[in-house]
Amino acid sequence: VTVRTLPGWAGGPLAEALLAHAETAAKQGGAHTLVTRLREDWWEKSFLEARGYVEHDRVAILQRALGGFRPPVNRHQLAIRRTTHLRVIDEPARRTWWEAATTTGMALRRYELCGEGDRLIGSASFWDMQPLASVWGVAAAGLLDVEVEGGRRRQGLAYFLLADALQDLGREGVTLVETHASRSNVAALMLFSKLGFEAVEHGTLFRKP
Repeated sequence: VTVRTLPGWAGGPLAEALLAHAETAAKQGGAHTLVTRLREDWWEKSFLEARGYVEHDRVAILQRALGGFRPPVNRHQLAIRRTTHLRVIDEPARRTWWEAATTTGMALRRYELCGEGDRLIGSASFWDMQPLASVWGVAAAGLLDVEVEGGRRRQGLAYFLLADALQDLGREGVTLVETHASRSNVAALMLFSKLGFEAVEHGTLFRKP
């Protein structure tokens, strides 16, 4: 659930009506819990708290400039490279109804890490942030998700996959990648830190049962 108005209407009757309409539509669609995420110092914080939303988690907005980025070269990464290959898919088919609902109209690129017999091991999906990022004066991509199959986690595969994906995006002209990670997702925060991502802003995740 997200409420946006012009500054003069912030927190007023229009915002109240928009929120009520969005909540009704979500519940009619089968939602049992409503979730929204705010960046710091936005007016919606007190507005939502007064309407039953409670803070659930903190979220870091992370960015990584790609100028001069190179994937790491060590024995472990070389061993992974010898036994896997990377598949790049532009405008991939949406895998779930949620992915379809949240990425319709967005230009996507998916990187799939495959092993023996072309078996899928993991994937990372990015979206083209233009024209949103044009105000920053850079060509930016947003990392939507990174996944590794359960039995292959904690083997450096996500790191390898993302490092190769970042290098490929840099070759395509992307100069900045942005992603989000919740404070409770320690593994993701450590992974992004190893890849050189830095927090540029924080936000708050609110829930309403």
